[in-house]
Amino acid sequence: MNDKTKRVFNGWLVLSADERAEFEKAVRDYHSSTSTKQRELRETFSDRVQKMQTGPLSSGCACCGR
Repeated sequence: MNDKTKRVFNGWLVLSADERAEFEKAVRDYHSSTSTKQRELRETFSDRVQKMQTGPLSSGCACCGR
């Protein structure tokens, strides 16, 4: 497993059961959508992540643990 995959999996591990279900639904919806819809979803999530606090926090990153 490469480092990027490990970071994402670690982030998934720290989710609650409800958050995991929401994440898994989003992945299923993505895979079952058209290529146009997939592109729209990538752009939407990319924009949302850009607006999130993704830098180091005093408690460390919730996704990668750093």
